[in-house]
Amino acid sequence: MVFFLINSINKGGAENQLKFFCDVLTKKRINYKIIYFEKSNSIIKFRNTIFCDKKSHISRIIFLYNFLKDKSPNSFILSFLNRSIYYISILNLLIKFKKSVAFYRSNEKRNSFFGHVKNFLAIRTFETIYSNSLENQNFMIYKYKLPKIKSLFIPNKIDLSIRNKVKNKTFFYDKNFVKVLLITRNTKVKNLNFLFKILDHLPENFLIEILGKGFENSEFKRISLNNYSNRIIFTGFVKNPALKIFSASMLLSISKIEGTSNAIIESLSLGVPVISSNVGVKHLQNMNFFGLSVIDDWNAKTYADEIMRISKRKFCWFNDFSLNNQKFENEVLKIIK
Repeated sequence: MVFFLINSINKGGAENQLKFFCDVLTKKRINYKIIYFEKSNSIIKFRNTIFCDKKSHISRIIFLYNFLKDKSPNSFILSFLNRSIYYISILNLLIKFKKSVAFYRSNEKRNSFFGHVKNFLAIRTFETIYSNSLENQNFMIYKYKLPKIKSLFIPNKIDLSIRNKVKNKTFFYDKNFVKVLLITRNTKVKNLNFLFKILDHLPENFLIEILGKGFENSEFKRISLNNYSNRIIFTGFVKNPALKIFSASMLLSISKIEGTSNAIIESLSLGVPVISSNVGVKHLQNMNFFGLSVIDDWNAKTYADEIMRISKRKFCWFNDFSLNNQKFENEVLKIIK
């Protein structure tokens, strides 16, 4: 039995990758269960889910211990995201699983005390630690001395049918404006205030549309409405963003801490150019996918100049992620041998 632990089954990047994991197991008729801790109104529909309604970390660890201790000899445990990794790091000291694997999507707490404790425990208690980003993989190898034999890189899988969602669609483009799209959450690590500095170097006809959650009463939105009211559009969460991506001039990513962004991969697969910080995308850059511009510094004018350069060109690219997808499935099956 394969057990997945994840914070929630909300519609997000890690949850989408979990869905692909489950698809591989279902295809091979391997049983699994998903344990999650937080409820949400916008969820991905999984089968075989278990909701842990405990609120405190200690009570959750006790719940997991009682639930998993008798199942441990035949259990594969895969932990997604920081909190779940922390819980299983502790349980790995108490009970012996057949195999335990941690998914490091990003290292958001790398400078905090508890972040260091979690990473220290994970290195010493998990059999395998995998990442969808070479940067995060190398961070764990060099910062925390993760043995390379315990380290695994698995590229994000993408739903290749995404192109069907825009097939035969007609879009109206206002030639007087250039629309730059961001798909992001409102968190500190997404570096959103840097966007204001970029806009200050762009002409007035460059608009930013933001898709994502957490902006309703935020300081970022207040500043945007006061100073950039005609240039930043808040669209909110969009279930299937393919149409929004395809109708934009380009996608922009300015995160300081990130795994490999699903939005970036979807954009590249749709032939929409991407301008990104050098976080989480270096392996994509090395694979020479068309339309990806990676900026290595935090100079706002550098970003603005690249946005203007991209806006003057006509793009029609087709990036094939089928090899990535096959590697994803092969590596998932290797994990649970």
